[in-house]
Amino acid sequence: MTSIRREGGASFRNGITMLEVLVVIGVIAMLAALILPAVQAAREVARRAQCTSHMRQLGQGIASYEGIRGNYPIRDGKVGPAIYWSPYVELLPHIGEQNVYGNIDFDKGIDLQRGDPHGSYIQDNNAALLTTLPLLLCPSDTSEEGTNYRFCAGSLPSATGGDGAFSWHRTDSGTALGKPALVTDGESHTVAMSEKLVSPRGSGWSRLHNFWYSGYHNVMGYPYGGRNRIAPDEMIDVCKLTPDDPVSWHPFSGQSWSQCWFAYVLYNHVAPPNSEIPDCTPWNANPNSWLDQSQQSPTEGMFTARSWQPGGVNVLFLDGHVRFISDSVDLAVWRGMASIDGGENIDVP
Repeated sequence: MTSIRREGGASFRNGITMLEVLVVIGVIAMLAALILPAVQAAREVARRAQCTSHMRQLGQGIASYEGIRGNYPIRDGKVGPAIYWSPYVELLPHIGEQNVYGNIDFDKGIDLQRGDPHGSYIQDNNAALLTTLPLLLCPSDTSEEGTNYRFCAGSLPSATGGDGAFSWHRTDSGTALGKPALVTDGESHTVAMSEKLVSPRGSGWSRLHNFWYSGYHNVMGYPYGGRNRIAPDEMIDVCKLTPDDPVSWHPFSGQSWSQCWFAYVLYNHVAPPNSEIPDCTPWNANPNSWLDQSQQSPTEGMFTARSWQPGGVNVLFLDGHVRFISDSVDLAVWRGMASIDGGENIDVP
């Protein structure tokens, strides 16, 4: 407040000058510039700690399931008419979601005539399969559905006959399952899960969230289903060709925890964490075939671990411990961590 006093006929004005105001504003701005990043960093540390806690709980659930069943959660139970349940469905009772598990009618299962996870369930199972499970979401992401934590299919592009703990057709006596005895690389050196971003519902194409249907199988004359076994480096070269605005891409990545394959609950170690190269599949997206992008979750491609956490991703190993792996990890080491029996002599960073 400004006041005026008179002495000997002279007027004097007491108050704050414009210069002083500017100085105060400058000091406040400087303090804010110093404090806000620290606050944001502290919040991210807390979010990262919560993500780590979630993964440890999932590791405990996997260990509980394995202790009872003798194998890791199955990738496709083919229970009733349902095709390709994700491992989460069998894991539900072991992660505190017995009620959700009990509400699933396995005699009716999932209708996979459409790929949209919000409209493809048998009506009787909607309440259970569309339930949001907070344990499956990382607070660093903004998604409120599906899962940020995916099961490792291995180091190869194909999930059918792959080399990971959760690759399909990792068989023992003809049954699609994985057993600890098959993990000759050691559970403490073999990855079970890592993080991946969930595609925001109703959003457009995103190189971080979605994947491209490249049609590479058709171009090269390869048979359907990855039986040609595209090499990891070859798959990377294909994904490098992803257009800036592709016509054929999958809009629902990660939005379901109950459906299987790479669109929802699997990932692989073809590329290092948070690679700048977008995900893609060699499958086509011919709207006149059953490989239409609105219908299919691929069994082959490059599906990279990704998170919003600066510098890397959290990784859960089969023995239950969680580590933060840097984006700069050596690719050979990263791939070696994903295989259960590759015989790689690696030190986990």
